Amino acid sequence: MTFTDFLSFSFPYFFLFSVLYFFLFFNFFNRTITRSNLFINQILYCQHKLFTGSRLFGKVG
Repeated sequence: MTFTDFLSFSFPYFFLFSVLYFFLFFNFFNRTITRSNLFINQILYCQHKLFTGSRLFGKVG
């Protein structure tokens, strides 16, 4: 059994397992992200407000 035979044999299984692990990983992260998403959005919104405010202030100044 050569290396290319091994690759062609194991690639579909590797692909299936990687997709499966990706979905498990994504589901786990989705639960944690939905908790911290509001916090992150609030931080981003504050940064955006600060950036636009400083730009307007710079224009006025």
